[in-house]
Amino acid sequence: MADRSQMPYTDAVVHEIQRFIDFLPFNVPRSVIKDTKFRDYFIPKVCSTVSEKRHNLLQTITCTIHFTSKILHCHLTFYYFLLAGKRICAGEGLARMEIFIFLTAILQNFTLKPTVHHKDIDISPIVSTLANMPRPYEVSFLPR
Repeated sequence: MADRSQMPYTDAVVHEIQRFIDFLPFNVPRSVIKDTKFRDYFIPKVCSTVSEKRHNLLQTITCTIHFTSKILHCHLTFYYFLLAGKRICAGEGLARMEIFIFLTAILQNFTLKPTVHHKDIDISPIVSTLANMPRPYEVSFLPR
């Protein structure tokens, strides 16, 4: 781990993989604790927000306002990073370190080659009800 500061590209790959992969895409609904005005948008206290897309900065947020006799759906547009904030995980540092060590060990000992042309690889996930699963693919690990 002492060499990690000398390997910024490998560290950047780990960060990009974690940013891009959305294994459990379902976000916890959030709500405001009082009626709030954000820029030109009014967000009532009874509004629950769920961010739907993660890879665009400009997000469409769907909120549902529950009244006694009806449900009103409203669509607001916000910047994702302003609404959702940073997620915090107690084991994030350990997980990043383990992924970094695992990736560098593979790259030190093997050359990775796809079995098909890189333009033919589909990186879109298989979406299921609970998780986004990666598509099956083959890669060759050639010893160095």
